[in-house]
Amino acid sequence: MPAVVDPLIYESLTTEERLLTNWAAEGKHMTVKDAQNVLGDGVDWRKAKSVLDSLTTKYVLERKPGKDQNRHRTWYLRKKRGRTPHASWG
Repeated sequence: MPAVVDPLIYESLTTEERLLTNWAAEGKHMTVKDAQNVLGDGVDWRKAKSVLDSLTTKYVLERKPGKDQNRHRTWYLRKKRGRTPHASWG
């Protein structure tokens, strides 16, 4: 199934969240360090992880299973499937 982001959800994202979503839409998996690099200079790892976690709670990104504090753990664009809290994903 192709990776899909609902247009209504995409419009509600912050600029930082959109940057990471667009980067992930290229089929890339990202670590916190990757997100930090995409967001630019002056962004520490805590901010980058916060944006990734925000995208996870909005059902835009998913995390590979593993330990929460594993620096090699990656996020990737969520595949459209099943029901989510967003009616348009149905």
